[in-house]
Amino acid sequence: MNAWHKARWQWQTADEEEVAVVVEDRLPDWGLTRLGRRIAARALAERNVAVEEVADLIGVDPRTVYRWRAEDRRQQGVAGLSAPVRPVHGAGSCGAGGVRGGGRRLAG
Repeated sequence: MNAWHKARWQWQTADEEEVAVVVEDRLPDWGLTRLGRRIAARALAERNVAVEEVADLIGVDPRTVYRWRAEDRRQQGVAGLSAPVRPVHGAGSCGAGGVRGGGRRLAG
C-alpha cells in the first residue's frame, strides 16, 4: 500500500473545531485533513476572504484555492443554483447575423 492509499482517510474526516478556529479566528492550521481544508476554504470564500489569505490559513497553494472555487462554481451551475449567464450567439449588438453578419434573417 502506497502513501496515497494510506492518506485516503483524510478525505472522509474533518475536525469541526479545528475548521471553526481557522474560519472564525483566522488562525492558520496546516494540520487540517484534506476534507477539513476544503470545508474551511468554502466557509472562508462565503466570507469573501481573499484567495491568498485562504491559502496561507490552510496551508495550500493559491492555485489550489482557485481550482476549488472553480469546481464549486461548476457544481453549482450543474445543479442550477447560480449558473453563469452566457450571451446567446447573435443576440449582441451585431444584429441577427451575429458577429459575422451572414446569418438568416427571420421574418418579422
